[in-house]
Amino acid sequence: ILAFSLYFGITDSQISTSFSDSTLCSSDCVLAKKPLPNFYWRKFEGGIPKDALVGGHTSNGEVTYIGQALITNSTRNAMIPGTIHVGKDVVEAPFYGAFISKVYTYILCTDTPKKFHWRKVNQHEVRTINEYVVAGGYEIIATVYIGRASYSNNLIVGKVFLGDSPSIFILKPDNKEIRLTTFELLVYEDK
Repeated sequence: ILAFSLYFGITDSQISTSFSDSTLCSSDCVLAKKPLPNFYWRKFEGGIPKDALVGGHTSNGEVTYIGQALITNSTRNAMIPGTIHVGKDVVEAPFYGAFISKVYTYILCTDTPKKFHWRKVNQHEVRTINEYVVAGGYEIIATVYIGRASYSNNLIVGKVFLGDSPSIFILKPDNKEIRLTTFELLVYEDK
C-alpha cells in the first residue's frame, strides 16, 4: 500500500505561520509533507470552499464533504477524518462513540478532483491495492486513512485502520459509531 502522509498542526497559529509563505496553498490550509499541489486541508468554519472534495451523500441525496477534526483530551490525542454536511459548521467524526467538533476542524480540498477516486475494498483486499491511499489523520500511534461506507442509503466518510483487521469506523445518522469491513478508500492517481 502506498500512502500520502499529511502534516497535522496542533494549533491554528502553528498552521497559519508554518505555511504562510507557501506557493502551493494559501495560509488557511495544511500541506502534505511530500509536495502535492492538488491536495490540501483548509480551516473549516462553516462555509464549503469551491475546491472542496465531495465525500459522500445523505439518504436525501444531499452532498457531504471530507472533514478532519483535532481531538485533544487528557487521555488521547487524535486527528480524525469525518463528515461535513452543507449548512452545518461541525465535523462529525467517529472517536470512541461520537465526536462532533467545531474547533480545530478542516475540510479536504483539491484543484484537480479527477485525480481522486474511491476504491471499493473489503478487509481481505486492502493489501492488494497498488495506488496511493490518502491518509486522513492519526489516532494514538496509528495512521488513519480516509474512507467511506454505505449505511441506510447514506454514504458516510470515516476513519480506516489498515492494521491486522482492516476496517472503517463511521458515525451512523443517529450519531452512534459502527465498524464495517467493506468500505471504499480514497486514493490519488498522479496521471
